[in-house]
Amino acid sequence: MISLDTTKITGEGTGQKLNSERQDARMKNRKGRVSAPLVFALSGFFLGLFFIPEKISPFLLGVLPFLFVPLFLPNAFFSSGAKEYHSNKKQERTSGQSFFLGWIFGMVEALTSLWWVVPTIKHFGHLPFILALLSLFILSSYLGLFTGLVQFGLDIWKQKKSASASDPVTLSLLGACLWTIMEVLRSELFTGFPLNPLGDLIWGQKLLIPNASIIGATGMSFAIVFISGLLSAVIVPILEKISPKRFRAQAFPAASILLLTVFTCFIMGGTLAKKPDKPGTQSIKVGVIQGNIPQDLKWTSQYLKDTLHTYHQLSEQALIQGAKILLWPETAIPVVIDSPPRSLVPALNKALNLPVPLVTGTIGLVREPNRFGFSFSNDAIVRSRNGETLGRYTKMHLVPFGEYIPFPSIFGWLREMTGITGDLVPGNQQELFTPFDQEASPTNSDAYGRIRIGPIICYEAMYPSLVHQLVLKGANLLVVFTDDAWYGKTAASHQLYQQTMMRAIEEGVPMIRAANSGYSGVISGRGELIRTSGRFTKESITSTVPLDSHETFYRKHGEWVFRISLLIFLFLLAIREMEFHNSGIKSGPVQTTNNKS
Repeated sequence: MISLDTTKITGEGTGQKLNSERQDARMKNRKGRVSAPLVFALSGFFLGLFFIPEKISPFLLGVLPFLFVPLFLPNAFFSSGAKEYHSNKKQERTSGQSFFLGWIFGMVEALTSLWWVVPTIKHFGHLPFILALLSLFILSSYLGLFTGLVQFGLDIWKQKKSASASDPVTLSLLGACLWTIMEVLRSELFTGFPLNPLGDLIWGQKLLIPNASIIGATGMSFAIVFISGLLSAVIVPILEKISPKRFRAQAFPAASILLLTVFTCFIMGGTLAKKPDKPGTQSIKVGVIQGNIPQDLKWTSQYLKDTLHTYHQLSEQALIQGAKILLWPETAIPVVIDSPPRSLVPALNKALNLPVPLVTGTIGLVREPNRFGFSFSNDAIVRSRNGETLGRYTKMHLVPFGEYIPFPSIFGWLREMTGITGDLVPGNQQELFTPFDQEASPTNSDAYGRIRIGPIICYEAMYPSLVHQLVLKGANLLVVFTDDAWYGKTAASHQLYQQTMMRAIEEGVPMIRAANSGYSGVISGRGELIRTSGRFTKESITSTVPLDSHETFYRKHGEWVFRISLLIFLFLLAIREMEFHNSGIKSGPVQTTNNKS
């Protein structure tokens, strides 16, 4: 009995000792672990910060690719510490874990870069702060789905036991293709949300931004992620602490392609930046009127006369400086111009009595069989110097939850809270404006007569495909009408401004941006920023705009980087299936036949 009891006691002591050793081992391993969700969240947060300043320095641009390195690191790096990494390579994530990490990355990035959504919805949407914050979280969660799919695809590929799966260059190529595909899909699905594509971060980099005329902002996104993948291929062998010989074998190909890619981007961009204008390029002096009408007062009947007086006064300043055409911003005339209130007619006629053509935003009236008998539209019109309306364009791509309520059966309850009592009516076709006749100017009649203005209203400038179709239709001068006063003094103003101006570089067409509160600006077809206004200032901006529209590679081929990315992705999928099929054949049972003698 005593012997049995001693054995029992000894056994219990041994079990307690083993449990204690296991707990110590777990604690030691946890101390060395790197929290994957934390790393992905921090990477997304810092990426979001890149969209906040008006321009990032070249140094920060060099840091940017490092933020995407976690997407390419081996899965085992996050399931163990760096010291234990080499002995834990077989640990893999589940598909759900991979998607979640990518979702965290994209969701946090959107929360950071789009924070201006909260004060905008709170102030102008009349929602409580909590509901405004919830709205941003829902939007960010949706945007995170696309980066979730990128990480899901990369991890599935990394788990393959094949030569192509272990090749870092192939992995980098796959990551860049997946990112590009998801970025384009994000801008098109469910009316699309094209704001803040990765490629826009090159704005202001004189040696890089000309590349957009070849590969577009989409191609710049591809290049950034591709460089990040190659960078991770150099970092991973360092973490593995492998021998110099193996390091050269594994990292040298990726490092060589990395340097070649960066070198090509800078050389190509520098070459395009130095390309001179065609001799004999003509120009036109344009007056851009920034009225800075407070958004809270703009739509009140008491302030309408003051609004018209402001625009007329600033227009006279532009005329004194020699402007040959005037541009007013989105809904600068906040009434139906064809049927204004009687009390406003004298002030409206005085404001529109101008000796040069006027292109302005206004409100359109559309007769419809609804309870009111009509609806409104967001329009741009061109008036001749004689006061004749020469053309009208109705905004085609409306802002969801701002100009209309999408899926009213689901979100119809928001109408009472946001004040959107009726949806604006979208247009159904693009238009070109011809503001001058042959007698417009005795000296430049030919140049002025050939001007074809492509009108773009606010949010539409975010869509490369929409602007591309307008240029293919014959636009040789792009004019963007917008009112960014909705967003207050937030990062939204310069985010929208930068993304708008990228369209001019892609298409090789000069662009003028007329904004109510800023930023208004002028950029040439070769990407030279000629003039930028202040923000929340009344200004009459008179600039000489070169009529230097020219065909770029992007204009000729459109979103060719997206199409190539899709083809490469499908090609890699085909290789994966072939390798899987071949490995199944090799591992199958070997049949033997016995020869009878």
